[in-house]
Amino acid sequence: MSRAFPQIEMEAVYGVCHYLLRVMFDMFFRGEVIGLDHLPRRGSFLLAANHASFLDPPLIGCHISRQIAYFAR
Repeated sequence: MSRAFPQIEMEAVYGVCHYLLRVMFDMFFRGEVIGLDHLPRRGSFLLAANHASFLDPPLIGCHISRQIAYFAR
């Protein structure tokens, strides 16, 4: 039976991946982020993307300063 990862370790992994992806995307892609000021600073929210490419989820995650959870259909 496998154990769940401790939350502290997962936050560190998320932070490192978030930083590395942000650096990579800033180096290789041009883009503009519009509307971040409309997101709540605290509490939950639902963000839906139209998925113009397979890069949408990581690009969105890199530009939101909070840890997010992904789900897909």
